[in-house]
Order: sequence, then structure tokens, then C-alpha cells
Amino acid sequence: MRSVRPVLLAVIVTFGAPACVTGQRAAPASAAPTPGAPAAIPGRSAAEALAEGEAALQVGKYQAAEAAFDEASRLDPSNERPRALRAVAVFRSARFDAALALAQESIARRETYDARLVEAGVLAIRRRFEDAARSFERCAALEPASAEAWSALVGVRLALGETDGAEQAWASLVGVTTPADAEDRVWTDVQRMQPDPFQVEEALDRCSRGTAASIRGNQPEAHHELMAVLGTVPTYAHCWSELGRVHWKMGQLEDAERSFRTALAAYRPDQTPLRGDTEALLAALLLERKGDGAEAVRLARAALQHRGERPATVALLARACAAAGDASCSGAADGDASRAVPAASR
Repeated sequence: MRSVRPVLLAVIVTFGAPACVTGQRAAPASAAPTPGAPAAIPGRSAAEALAEGEAALQVGKYQAAEAAFDEASRLDPSNERPRALRAVAVFRSARFDAALALAQESIARRETYDARLVEAGVLAIRRRFEDAARSFERCAALEPASAEAWSALVGVRLALGETDGAEQAWASLVGVTTPADAEDRVWTDVQRMQPDPFQVEEALDRCSRGTAASIRGNQPEAHHELMAVLGTVPTYAHCWSELGRVHWKMGQLEDAERSFRTALAAYRPDQTPLRGDTEALLAALLLERKGDGAEAVRLARAALQHRGERPATVALLARACAAAGDASCSGAADGDASRAVPAASR
């Protein structure tokens, strides 16, 4: 049962967590039978109940699946799989608080891929991307051949502005599936973990397509998609930043700088972390172009303030200070330039 991914996309609301997610967390439900569940069949084995639940899950009969998994758990308490799959059934019923409680209870007993994937899915819905990234990492560790886990990890790393981590996850993803399938998966995962969800649907779709094409290495296609977005939504700051990355990868450094500056002028006040990502990108670009070292210092410091003290940005500040002729100005960076700025910062 590894078909959670398409349903994750269907139930995640692009513009943020639905009201049922942000309310009070439901109490763990494992101790109580499923409401409205049919009575257990006398003489049925745990394996038979589990098989019935899996069959019901596959055809979208989530209440019946939940009841069968609950019965299987009671018949064989030592088997964690029915509990984990019950969390899947509850998740697919869009009861996210209860699904998270069940998944985490199951994980506490024994970690499984299914329970971790439910946990990660709910955390992503809640836009708790740092926590979701850790859960998706565990999914990938538990099942290294899972394309859905690696793709989700690409998407959440991109949402966090961690391009190096996204590219590492991409490398693992194309090791388990074709590049075309990988790009399609990343496109849908970027859609459901949008860095800036408050845009019109078509713009979100095409900007996501551009990001996915870029990480695959198809910069001309990425450029086409991003320019199409910005031709109709010129205030989409994150998409300008993505265009800057593409220009940089294409060797068009002046255009990249112009795109990054356009993005910085367009960010809304609520987009501080995204602003920090672009400030770091522009600082790194200025250093590559041997531009204004003092401006690079200001940008790197702002990036640390807006996105947090990431090792790559700390190292970037040290480099900028050195370029400005004042290696001691890095402050929190302690002048440590030994940690290279990730190549994927471009």
C-alpha cells in the first residue's frame, strides 16, 4: 500500500491549512472502535481483516478500511501495519488531526513508512515545512527506493529555500525513477508545498512547472514557463527569484541580477523568509560577478536575519566580508569561510 501520494495532492489546500487542521487536536483514537464500524466477523483472522482493509483502502472505502484495520490491530496487537494503515485511511478521509495522532502513536510503537508519510503529509498541510522535511527524510530512509518520498523531499526543501538539499534529493529521486517521471512528481509536490500560495492557480501551476524543469536541468523550458507567469502576474516575487536562478544557470548574469532585484522589490511584508533566500542569492551573485562587496555584506546579513543562521549563509557573509576588505565584519560567521557556499545557491 504505497498510494498515499496522489491523495496527498488532492486533500492539501493550496492556500493553507483548512480549519479542521488548525483546531484542537483530536485525542488518539486507537483505543476506541471506529464509529459506525460493522461488527467483527467471528472466527476471522487478523490477516483476513488486514487484507479486507487494504482492499477497501484501494477503492476509496475509507470508513470500511478503518474498521477492518482496527479489527486487525485488536486481533494481532503485535503487528503495527494495521495501525499505520488505519492512519492512512483516516488521513484520506481528511480528518487530519486524528490522522496525525494515530500516525504518531503508531510511530511511537514502531516506526513505519506509512505512518511517517501520514505524519509528513499533515505537517505539510499545516505548512510546518521544517518538521515535514524531517518526516519525509525518515520516509526516504525507511524506503530508499520510494520515489514519492524523494520527490516530496525535493518539494519541501525548495519551499524552505534549501536548494542544495533539494538537488541532493533530486539526485536520489532520478536514481529510482525516470527523469520525466521525477519532474512530474516534483511539479505536483512543489504545487502542494508552495513557497507563496497566495497567487492565482494558473500562476502557481506554471511557476511550479518552471521550478521542476529547472531542477531537472531544462533551463530553456523553465525560462519559458516562468516568463509566461510573469507576463501576466508581474508582482509574483518568488517567481522572479526562480527566474533569477534560471538566468544564472544559463550564464545570463545581468538578467539574473535584474530578476533578483525585481523579486526583492516585490515581496510582501509577510514573505520575510523568501526575501532572505533571494538576498542570499543576490549576495552570492554579486560575489561571483566581483561586484559591490559592501552590498553583498548587507544582503548576507539581511538574509541571516530574515531566514535564520544557516551554515551556507554564514559562510556567504564571511566571503562577502573578505571581498569588502574587512574579514572581521562577519560577526556571527566568525570569519569562517571554510564552509563553501553551496553551488546550488544558483
